[in-house]
Amino acid sequence: MEEYQGLEATTAEALNGVWYERYKKQHMNIKANTKIKKPKFNPIMWNSIMSKVLTRRALYEVYTEGGLKVLVAAAQGATQEAERVFDIGKSKESDLVLLSSLKVQGDGIEQRIHKQTIYLLSQVKMTDLEKEVLKLLLSKVINCLDSTIYAKMAELFSRGQLNYLIGKKQDFAGMDLMTFTTFNTLLNKDWDTVDNLLIEIQTQKLKLTKEKERTSDSYKLLHVLENLVEYFDIEINPTASETTYYRRFALILDFVFKGLEVEMKDSEAVAEATKMAMEQNSYDDTNSFGRKIDVLINVKDTSTALNSNEWKAVKTNHFKLKQQSKNIRSNCAILNNLYILTSGQVSSIMALDMIGKIGYLYLLCFKKNVYTATLVDAILLPTNMTELKAFKNSLNTLIKWRNFMREQIKTIKTSTTVKDLSSAAHDIYGEEQGYNEEDNTVLPTIFFTPKNKRAQKRAYAEIDNHDD
Repeated sequence: MEEYQGLEATTAEALNGVWYERYKKQHMNIKANTKIKKPKFNPIMWNSIMSKVLTRRALYEVYTEGGLKVLVAAAQGATQEAERVFDIGKSKESDLVLLSSLKVQGDGIEQRIHKQTIYLLSQVKMTDLEKEVLKLLLSKVINCLDSTIYAKMAELFSRGQLNYLIGKKQDFAGMDLMTFTTFNTLLNKDWDTVDNLLIEIQTQKLKLTKEKERTSDSYKLLHVLENLVEYFDIEINPTASETTYYRRFALILDFVFKGLEVEMKDSEAVAEATKMAMEQNSYDDTNSFGRKIDVLINVKDTSTALNSNEWKAVKTNHFKLKQQSKNIRSNCAILNNLYILTSGQVSSIMALDMIGKIGYLYLLCFKKNVYTATLVDAILLPTNMTELKAFKNSLNTLIKWRNFMREQIKTIKTSTTVKDLSSAAHDIYGEEQGYNEEDNTVLPTIFFTPKNKRAQKRAYAEIDNHDD
């Protein structure tokens, strides 16, 4: 324990500094004339290391050195055990005996997660549903979006624990009253032809243009509606790819997000926060390229991701559970980064998940060391006149998403400014105020199936559908 006693660091940043100074010292002993470049600080990884340091400090006060050695020998890494499970579905008999011997004291939320994780890892063979539940529990995620997953969560936790984590349904700000009234009147009417609807939309747009209201929500959403209606003449094939659906949806987002300080990166965009999370899953640096996602929304002119969102074709619906689980865990990694960046002020994000023309916006919250994914509302991409009335609520939901991200961006910018000011010079008086536990919240490690355990030879069409 001497190596932990000698570390006086109380923050992840300070611990990183201690490590770097030791690294430089050793490097100078070997290559005195060679300059070294300080590696980029990975907040997620170093918060995880800080957690281990703090745990060992606490353990040193409670356990003897011999007792600690027993614990270390027994506590196999969950990720390593899961690698074996997901590789073939067969764990060694000695591993199963070891796992079944592990005991968890207490009946709290985290203790129940640990107990169920040990139980699942101890199984010789798991169903596909159990595998997805395990991946979520290893990441401390409560998924309330899928009924089958939620049923498992309801069996695992007490009603009081679930109610505490989920909380009351939040009401987010959507359209202003004038915009809502405009669209309520427009979309509730039974239009006989596309032409008559377009005439009304263009008439209202012209009126707003004359009143210099082109930047208003009413004008933006009228433009969205006009584009959608124009496409009603072009049918979408039931077997169309996700690209077909996304192209149409992108027209909506371009105008809903107009004026918002974000960038949408589609196709092969990589979430930096997800890459960091993968580094905690025993990934080799050469293989740590991050998760491929459909659309990554970043704060404009930065690498700070706000959320990751997916568009899938209807033909991939049988992979819905795996895709949903992957998307939630990718967003957990992004939320980890935002939580650290804002010192805990950002503890939730919203993200979109679409299959064909139907999907949903969900809220991912971090509370008491657990992530909870709950529904904000369903989303519809209308493809004909009969679906327009149902689209009214979807438009309002997208405005809620935009307003939510606008507040997030304000918080991120404020937090960044505060950190820049605090890093301008060292404040010894601030240091004397003592250790601030809130600034050192240790976030759960997000589990991703290790790449070196995946099949190397797969058809191109399988890659997007089976990666988890």
